[in-house]
Amino acid sequence: MVLCPFRIRFCLLTPFSFRFFRRSLQETRSCKKQAQKQASDEQTRLNGIQKKKDRLVEAHVHEQTIDAKTFREHMDRLREQEAMAKLERYDAELEDLDAWAAASSLRAFEH
Repeated sequence: MVLCPFRIRFCLLTPFSFRFFRRSLQETRSCKKQAQKQASDEQTRLNGIQKKKDRLVEAHVHEQTIDAKTFREHMDRLREQEAMAKLERYDAELEDLDAWAAASSLRAFEH
């Protein structure tokens, strides 16, 4: 018998339920790794967008190789890409937190 921390009562873990919890914990860990990789990929993408924005500002302000209209169009597009990348990164970070919470809950049954 194992004490369930969330229900404060004793639960009987059968071999089937134990295998289920163990498999669920493994799948949760896998989801956590995927979410962390996605967050890292999105941060890399954000860094690339920021470099493009910096080059665009350099070309417009310092070198004056592009006009104001073109600058605004490109900057608006980069800001949109940046916003989408941030949303994707936040989504991946939330998935990571969800996986962590699920793994923490399942770990209580592992011992």
